[in-house]
Amino acid sequence: MNLIQVVCGVLVGIIVILLLAVAIIRQSRKAALVEATSNMKSQYYLLMEFDQDYGQFPCDATAVGKLAGYRSDHYSNEYLAQLHGAGLTMSEIVFFTKGVTALKGRPDNAAPWLDAGECSYAYIVGLSSKSRGDTPVVLVPMRYGGEEFVPGLYGNKAAYLRVDGSVRQCELNAENKAVIGGGKMLFDGGAGTVWGEKGFDLSRLKYPK
Repeated sequence: MNLIQVVCGVLVGIIVILLLAVAIIRQSRKAALVEATSNMKSQYYLLMEFDQDYGQFPCDATAVGKLAGYRSDHYSNEYLAQLHGAGLTMSEIVFFTKGVTALKGRPDNAAPWLDAGECSYAYIVGLSSKSRGDTPVVLVPMRYGGEEFVPGLYGNKAAYLRVDGSVRQCELNAENKAVIGGGKMLFDGGAGTVWGEKGFDLSRLKYPK
């Protein structure tokens, strides 16, 4: 075997390894998106049970009595933790998916409930089962402080749970905003959008910490 054959063999081996690595990464991203979608479907049933008891989804108005400690100016952790405080779940797992928060926390099903790093989902306050069905309520993977999502985790896609219980996936544009079709972004306001002419109030969007 001469040098050229050796070099060609090495190059072929490198190419095969790279192709396998790309395939593994793609499969991992698909699996992560499936997990996130499954979690949101579980969250939907918890939100509906909560709504039956409190008349709306977790918000400041429901953070009274035994839920008084579950509220926050910026973070989804406390609002989603109201589902635990209301006695509806004993598991943090459905609120977690890898890679969203920068912190290294993992669900431990222990107090403090949904502590920093244990929640991966953004949450929009002020909704109930009576809200418009196509309104987003839980979203992933969101970047803190705006309308942008974290690119790359799900193959440049985002996912969100709607009030009607359906989970939608959408592509991210160059600015990492979710595209829902018709030239519209997920948080765009105006005629024909879920947010109406006034547009979306960004203060209602709570991020995972």
